[in-house]
Amino acid sequence: MSSDRYGRGSKREPTFTRPALAPGLLAAIVMMATVALLDSDLYYIVRFVVCILTAIVAFYSIRAGRAWWLIGLVPLLVFVNPIVPLPTWPVEVPTDLIFSLTLLFPLVLIGAAVTLKVPDIQEEARRGR
Repeated sequence: MSSDRYGRGSKREPTFTRPALAPGLLAAIVMMATVALLDSDLYYIVRFVVCILTAIVAFYSIRAGRAWWLIGLVPLLVFVNPIVPLPTWPVEVPTDLIFSLTLLFPLVLIGAAVTLKVPDIQEEARRGR
């Protein structure tokens, strides 16, 4: 007989969630899909979407105790910030660098989204913590 209280062959539910998975993957997909829009006015809206989703992933990285992901997420937030964009004076940011970073930052988002695990609040409440 099995001593597992959930019954034979059943698996226990995980005690963690991955809340950064959906926003991280969505931001990476949007960034990769809109590489062709870098010189378009529509890219301004894309920057809003990616910035908000990246801020959500950064919040969950702090909550998960993996603040070292901020090393990659904060420069991404600065890079895609539509409210206060990177200054073009006195130094012009080369287009090749912007294109390269637009292809590199989704890797940071995917890495953070897949590895961040946050303890399940409902499971902790059931245990009485």
